[in-house]
Amino acid sequence: MALRGTNSSGALVAVGAVFLIIGIVRFINAGDEEEVVITKKTADCIAKDGKITVYNKTHESLGVLTEIEGGTKFTLDFTTDYDRFYKVMLANGQTGYILKKSGFAELPVGVSS
Repeated sequence: MALRGTNSSGALVAVGAVFLIIGIVRFINAGDEEEVVITKKTADCIAKDGKITVYNKTHESLGVLTEIEGGTKFTLDFTTDYDRFYKVMLANGQTGYILKKSGFAELPVGVSS
């Protein structure tokens, strides 16, 4: 066996090794993404440092509604499962969707938005 176009089996091994290393790195980094798991119907949350993109629908390509700045409080609605998204209710009454892996934290009980 040889890498197509080179007639080199060493090149085939090298390309395979590169793909193997990329796969291992992606597998290791996949565990680094935090996903908040909440079992209530709603939760008051706060955006961590940075911005959270709020989408119109449950897909990134269907348009951005707004962005939530770090430190901003909002409410998540868990009454329906949206795969990779949480439904978010903003203080101004707007409703949109954020990715589950977005940087936010649940507020302690008694702290409201």
